[in-house]
Amino acid sequence: MIKIKRVLSVFLVFLAALAGGCEEKTSPVAEKINPVAQYGDDLISVHEGAKIEGQQATLKGMKNAIQIYYASNGKYPENIYEIQKLMDSPIDPDMYQYNPQNGTVTLKGQ
Repeated sequence: MIKIKRVLSVFLVFLAALAGGCEEKTSPVAEKINPVAQYGDDLISVHEGAKIEGQQATLKGMKNAIQIYYASNGKYPENIYEIQKLMDSPIDPDMYQYNPQNGTVTLKGQ
């Protein structure tokens, strides 16, 4: 009987040790990454990239319109609003810097 109690005690201690060691381990990196937040960050990143690409495409169109204006009139447009009249799509004049003396246009901040 004492032998059975000892074996049972050893078995219970072993079982308790196993149960305590079976905690699910997660890496510190996995704990810090929230999939929903990551998805939101990815969407914002894609949106910002598309916004920049759109600005670059508009800038290219503006440069082409300036060259066409110059070829037709022998001078550069006086302001961005004259350039906008030549383009099919509206532009935000606050985003671009235009020099009417040499016809250069750039994105502000670049």
